[in-house]
Amino acid sequence: MDDSTPGGSAVEETRREDEGTGPNVPATVVVGVVGALLLFLVVVLLQALYFRAEERERRTKVVAVPSEELTQLGSEQEALLGSYRWIDRGAGVVGIPIERAMELEAAGR
Repeated sequence: MDDSTPGGSAVEETRREDEGTGPNVPATVVVGVVGALLLFLVVVLLQALYFRAEERERRTKVVAVPSEELTQLGSEQEALLGSYRWIDRGAGVVGIPIERAMELEAAGR
């Protein structure tokens, strides 16, 4: 059985048919580079959107306005630090204003 054709063997004929159908390397490289650049751009834009939304939320929740309870608690603590009061009347322990306590401590009493 003879596999040859008038122009050469069957293998050579197949090779000639496949020569024009190989991958287009320049087009593949261009598509790859453009795809990578677009992916990079999308990632950068998504990060920018995320950080903008995060900053907006932080400003709204943390910085905006202190709660009424927190303001009241601060006022109560300031009042305690600036006044005389009994801590334990039975034991004779009193609280004095913070400024006076610092003066006594600095004087070595």
